Amino acid sequence: MSLADAEIPDSQLGRDGQTGQEESLGPVTPLNRRVYLAVIAILGVVLIIGMLGWLLLAADGKSMPDGLGVILGTVAGALVALISSNSKD
Repeated sequence: MSLADAEIPDSQLGRDGQTGQEESLGPVTPLNRRVYLAVIAILGVVLIIGMLGWLLLAADGKSMPDGLGVILGTVAGALVALISSNSKD
């Protein structure tokens, strides 16, 4: 399946003169820097607590619940997306 086969509205592709909606906070500026830092800090704390919980479960001989793996993977992916730079300049 190629992109031409996908049913993506033209407004999201920017073909009809509209730019579509942004899906992120955009580049880091002095105005939104605190928001980025707060979100990164919260996600980091959640990831650390989740990893510690996983280690405690493993030390107790219990298996990790499926939901915990999904949550940890989602949080790690969000952190990667926030920290990585998308340089289109």
